[in-house]
Amino acid sequence: MLSMTDIYIYLGRFHPLLVHLPIGMICGAVLLGIWKRFKPEAVSCQTLALIWTTSAASAILSALTGYLHANGNDYTKESLDIHKWSGIGLAVLSSVVAVFYLFERSVLWMHRLRTILVTSTFGLLIYTGHGGGSLTHGAEYLSISTLTEEASETTSRPASIDSADLFTDAVMPILQTKCSGCHNASKKKGGLLLTDHAAILRGGKTGVGVVPGDPTISELFRRVSLPSDHKEFMPTEGKAPLTEAQRDILEWWIEKGAPAAMPLAKTPPDPRMREVLTDYFQLNRDPMLDIKAEPASEDDLEALRAAGFQARRISASGAWLDVTYADSVKPDLSVLERVHEQLVWLQLPNCRLTDEDMEELSGLDNLFRLNLSQNPIGDDGMEQLKGLQRLEQLNIYGTQITGKSLSLLSGLPSLKKLFVWECPIDSASVIAVSRPGLEIVHQSR
Repeated sequence: MLSMTDIYIYLGRFHPLLVHLPIGMICGAVLLGIWKRFKPEAVSCQTLALIWTTSAASAILSALTGYLHANGNDYTKESLDIHKWSGIGLAVLSSVVAVFYLFERSVLWMHRLRTILVTSTFGLLIYTGHGGGSLTHGAEYLSISTLTEEASETTSRPASIDSADLFTDAVMPILQTKCSGCHNASKKKGGLLLTDHAAILRGGKTGVGVVPGDPTISELFRRVSLPSDHKEFMPTEGKAPLTEAQRDILEWWIEKGAPAAMPLAKTPPDPRMREVLTDYFQLNRDPMLDIKAEPASEDDLEALRAAGFQARRISASGAWLDVTYADSVKPDLSVLERVHEQLVWLQLPNCRLTDEDMEELSGLDNLFRLNLSQNPIGDDGMEQLKGLQRLEQLNIYGTQITGKSLSLLSGLPSLKKLFVWECPIDSASVIAVSRPGLEIVHQSR
């Protein structure tokens, strides 16, 4: 037998659906009112009166269901009161505007007052909507800074497994992405807050959140591991569940004692977890995917062809270019500036380039592969390349490069392969600059 409380809670669940009615209708009424100012004959006052009356009715209904909805959820009193009273205010203001349109009078002061009321209603609508979004998703959900943070989360990956901290770089981002919408400072569903380490361990109304060392009795891990159709499964409300990799990371963190700081350099993962973390941090992701560029225009490609270059598209989108120069006459490198965003592979073998020509290459920031083999270039030319932070492969076979340039080149952060055979470089110089992750292909003359 359902009690009246159960019925009220059920009716309150219609609030997230009904709340969209006054939002859409008030926005539409405001736009029509603006249009009427420029074309009075286009919209009648009777039409606006009908729309504002319907808007007021839907705002009243939304306020009533919102009141019932609040009783069945764990919101903080302060933020809830602000949203409640702004919702009531919106219902009252929209009703007053509807009355002004229903009893239209050609009196200047009434028109001015109505304009003030319409403007106030629209402003209060934005404020009330922001309050509702904050209650549901967190106080920063509708802020531009949140979008910036979410965007940066995908790009600011640790450089390696050993440079990462498991809690800071993996556990917290997982919980923020999947759980903070219902467990934040404004909305503590089940009394559970997941915004800091102490709160995560403490848990909520159903018990301790995390028991260090034992995932099986940690309520947080139990909830995210249940079948998705289980009534206690988290996250609720149709949100995407944790992936298998995310659950593995959470489980491993708890097994290791659920510390607030867990540098992976001090707690090396086993081979399976290393693979999981490598995928999670996208360390095996092709860095060329980070380049956002529009395909080169046909005019730019024609300019390359006219200068003797061959350009081949190497991506499905057609943005990335592999450019080759196969003539023995020195090329005009300035034309490459036209495709500097799209240019990722550049082949310039045996075309009489000198140290002075290297300055033209210094601005090609997106280069991943560069072939300068069999050109009369030396150490001064290499100084011009130190800004190519994305460069992964450099071929300077048969050039005048000496051991002096090796330390500079080995310092390029992304460089993985360096071809220096038949250069005036001895084995001792190669050994001196060797580092993990960099293969130097060397053969002395």
